[in-house]
Amino acid sequence: MKDKPRIALCIHLYNNIDSTIYFNHMSCIRKWSKDYDVVILGRRGMQTAPAREIIVEEALAQKCDFAFFLDGDHMMPLKTFELLLEGSDDYAMCSGLVNMKCGDYRPVYWLKNNEGEGYITPKLSLDGRRYEVDLCAFGCTMVNLNKIQKLEKDYFRDIYISEGRHRRSDINLCMAFREIGEKIYVDTRVLVGHMRLPSFVYPQSAPQLPSLDLLEENSRKLSDGQVGFFDDMYIK
Repeated sequence: MKDKPRIALCIHLYNNIDSTIYFNHMSCIRKWSKDYDVVILGRRGMQTAPAREIIVEEALAQKCDFAFFLDGDHMMPLKTFELLLEGSDDYAMCSGLVNMKCGDYRPVYWLKNNEGEGYITPKLSLDGRRYEVDLCAFGCTMVNLNKIQKLEKDYFRDIYISEGRHRRSDINLCMAFREIGEKIYVDTRVLVGHMRLPSFVYPQSAPQLPSLDLLEENSRKLSDGQVGFFDDMYIK
């Protein structure tokens, strides 16, 4: 890897960005721009797959070495680039550790299920190690652009599976890399905050959030014999 690689910072947004995330991103960009040759590329309001395709083509045209995809609802540590770029000649993609912001808040990565079809999400320890996976998140992800050029275009495409079901472009990119033997990693040192109003889901706290959700849900319920008004609803 070059002493100062050229990195495309790739951001695709649908809506406005939260002020907390905005200041986090600005702080990160300020640091990253000092340490690396950073090119900022973005699109707003487009469908995800074509937006990502255009962004990568622009990154290649500007002779970038890597494309770092950053979601507009993610909080980054300042050391993200430094950590994800370690050993970057060896991988096609490396993601920080991101958890879903709803449901059971599971981490966003998958391994092929050796006991049957489909994928599983085994628990990863927050031990500061990097783990090889088959599918990773795509909102805090470093993509090796030398590796992506080994794939057929379009690099990003949604695939129709059956009525009402599609496989997203980020999943298809992971699968394409794995099919040609390229490596994908999740780095457990890069702990990403995923915004869920009014707070954030972090990997270190995600296992406790279902209990907090239950507590919050119960806090809005009246006990037996209680009657009252709140949130413009009558609950009895």
